Amino acid sequence: MTFPGRILANRVHLGEVHFRDIVATDAHPALIDDATLAAAQRLRDARGDKQTQRAGSDSDYHCTGLITCPRCGHKYVGTSARGKTRRYRYYTCFSRTRYGTAGCPAGRIDADALDTAVLTAIAHTFTSRTDLLTHVVTRARQHHHDSHAHRHAQLTTVEAEIASAHAAIDRYLTALENGTVNDTTCAPRVAALETKIIQLEAHQAELIDILSAEPTTPSADILNALRRRIRDDIAVGTPAQRKALIKAMVAEIRIDGDTVYPIFLLPKTTKPPPTRSRRANKSHRFAQWCGWWAQTKKMRNQT
Repeated sequence: MTFPGRILANRVHLGEVHFRDIVATDAHPALIDDATLAAAQRLRDARGDKQTQRAGSDSDYHCTGLITCPRCGHKYVGTSARGKTRRYRYYTCFSRTRYGTAGCPAGRIDADALDTAVLTAIAHTFTSRTDLLTHVVTRARQHHHDSHAHRHAQLTTVEAEIASAHAAIDRYLTALENGTVNDTTCAPRVAALETKIIQLEAHQAELIDILSAEPTTPSADILNALRRRIRDDIAVGTPAQRKALIKAMVAEIRIDGDTVYPIFLLPKTTKPPPTRSRRANKSHRFAQWCGWWAQTKKMRNQT
């Protein structure tokens, strides 16, 4: 069966017949001209884009973009149907919305019921199931430790190499200040060590980021703030605020047969800003020395 969207892109209406890389023009009388086909395609694209944009930005649909169709992999978007007495809201696979059941046969989901269920699950999980949060964090922490144990050894090795490079720079700068080596010998070697340190510290930062991503149990202050926000947004919040709450607390919503369930995100404590590294201090010292050396040579040349 041909999808409606593909019909509007089919050039057979112009009298063309395609077979692999061969195109036969004027194979039969054209049904429409080029301008009409182009106009139909522009209208199709415009309607499709507007539909997608409307579904993605409408705050009445709290879970838009969080549901992935298990059949075709597209996202579910907000749709509606007008009944005799009221409007019915659904989440529908984008392929089905655009091409009908021929595009995707996945069923629609009652939007009112899903929005309410997800908000209720958030409130229950983060206010009453602290034991569940502790259990999940403990298991995730153990998995993190088991899977990243070798990275601790890598980090130790990298830190030792960084310390060794810093010590080498110290020796070169001290020797230069004492006059036992000249700048022609010192400068290229120090520059090479600086480059090595930059590469090592980039690797160090990567390892630290991976290791610092260990799951932690949210503090009491964070959980209390979350509970207040959840309570207020559900009780008196606007549709946009409820949607923002779901976006902040839910990673995705999965469909498993007839079951639909959310996957929650755990709140994290903001990391403090990084302090100035030893490499930055060494670079600053080397830059100061370069300026001092250039000024000294200039003064010698003038005399």
